[in-house]
Amino acid sequence: MYTGLKHIHTFLPYLIFIALAAALILSLMKRNNSGPLDSLTKRFSLFTLIFTHTQILLGIVLYFVSPITKNAMEDFGAAMGESAIRFYAVEHVLTMILAAVAITIGNSKAKKAATGKKAYNSILLYFTIALILILIRIPWHVWPGL
Repeated sequence: MYTGLKHIHTFLPYLIFIALAAALILSLMKRNNSGPLDSLTKRFSLFTLIFTHTQILLGIVLYFVSPITKNAMEDFGAAMGESAIRFYAVEHVLTMILAAVAITIGNSKAKKAATGKKAYNSILLYFTIALILILIRIPWHVWPGL
């Protein structure tokens, strides 16, 4: 179970990046439109939200079955002294949850925006914050193909 979840948790960010990049590019191109949010941008924003929430749920399950975090919980104080364990036990998890919150807020504000301009700007702001948070806390050393 752990290995399968870990593989899915490693693959899903590729889909998140594609949807996130598409939503950002579309919003950047259309940010001055006064009309309502277009359906393509809405879809990519929604896909980003769905993929991110799925990733967070998988990550939470992995957090509780991972041997790294199980070891960290045995002596949390000592684990905080080791940067690799602290990364997985605290930094990665909290940063990714904050990124998911930013994506959720951005998607929600875009849906509720009175004009397309406000909607596109909400996506640009919150999705960019999420992208930065994701990029700074991905464990790049374990990513396949890098």
